[in-house]
Amino acid sequence: MNISHVVRGNEYLSSTPKYNLIYQAFGWDVPSYIHCPPVMKDEKHKLSKRNGDASYQDLINKGFLNEAILNYIALLGWSPADEEILSLDDLIAQFNIEHISKSPAIFDIDKLNWMNGMYLREMPLNQFHELLLPYYHSITRKVDLLELSKVLQPRLEKLSDVEESIDFINQAHPFDASIYTHKKMKTNPENSLEGINSAIEMGVDIVELDLQCTKDSVLILMHDNTLDRTTTGKGNVSKYTLDEIRKLNLRNGCAIKTIHKIPTLEEALLLVKGKILVNLDKADRYFDMVVPLLEKTGTTKQVIMKGRKSVKEVKSLYGHYLRDVIYMPIVDLDNQNAEIEINKFVSDLSPVAFELLFEKDSNKLPYKIKETLKGKSLIWYNTLWNTMAGGHDDDMSLGNLEDGYGYLIDKLGCRIIQTDRPAYLLTYLRSRNLHK
Repeated sequence: MNISHVVRGNEYLSSTPKYNLIYQAFGWDVPSYIHCPPVMKDEKHKLSKRNGDASYQDLINKGFLNEAILNYIALLGWSPADEEILSLDDLIAQFNIEHISKSPAIFDIDKLNWMNGMYLREMPLNQFHELLLPYYHSITRKVDLLELSKVLQPRLEKLSDVEESIDFINQAHPFDASIYTHKKMKTNPENSLEGINSAIEMGVDIVELDLQCTKDSVLILMHDNTLDRTTTGKGNVSKYTLDEIRKLNLRNGCAIKTIHKIPTLEEALLLVKGKILVNLDKADRYFDMVVPLLEKTGTTKQVIMKGRKSVKEVKSLYGHYLRDVIYMPIVDLDNQNAEIEINKFVSDLSPVAFELLFEKDSNKLPYKIKETLKGKSLIWYNTLWNTMAGGHDDDMSLGNLEDGYGYLIDKLGCRIIQTDRPAYLLTYLRSRNLHK
């Protein structure tokens, strides 16, 4: 027999010696065994079709994408070194046996919802639109379906949510737009110089900027890999030169074309110099390009670089920068090695702050980490999504401030909150004398 490896569930671990005896009896080479942890529906019960749990086809029928399902399933019982959103090729390239967990993995439908939403948002608009067309059959009013898809793309988590999201259209009646607008009302495009200025004027302490790289190796402010959602352009950012990108216009949060242009990172750094801290997201992949710009613009001490890499990787890749650059680790408290990793960072690098993630309040580690980091590092929570801070997100805060922002501050020791509702948060903090 030419079988070199056997991969199976860890329930077969006890029978392995029997199999080895059979191999030896036939004179065959004993293979290497890899025993994987089971996938659980909760702490006590295995995931099982027999018990009515969803199959792959069930998930497809519920509006999940094949790529998202594959990505999520691959992470059950195995963890990558860096990002969670990985293509099949990325998964193949990163996979190694050492990262297989010994503990059972729990199938969390909320996490799959989040991941599927990420795939939908990163999808080219035309492709997303084609997926939604079958769901538009119930619309009887004259509507620009492509514009409708633009509105839905940043909001949907799965395709089956479409019908509920559009059921108002047939009942809608025309109203004068003037009742919705006034002369002081505007929305600034994301990752724009205007948005940065607005944050500065508001009194925000930190503004988040996202980075992408052009074809001619210039760093620009852009969240998505593609131009489709936030600009008047189409296609991957990496296929355009800066001169070509300069000809495009930014779209605002309502997908409406504005007069504003896509700024470079250097332009943004010159604007913020001496005024506000900058949280550079998606930036650790461009570390060697970012640092010279920080030095050139004199903003080194204003910029926070963050990432999900381990202590060992951070020291190996960026160690020669860490005396001058602020690096903030992102640690998922739902991972079994989270506490160990935090202690390593505190011991080796003494980070100014940690961005911490956890999905549900059932996780008790956030309470423990509060005490671990007291007097050592600040705690940062992101409230944009309900899976990032145990559900104590912006939406919860809109209903009850104390259950949302207040909980993170008072119960979990949070001192930095990342939000899409800065004015609302500032008003709350100032009412408690927690912000000037």
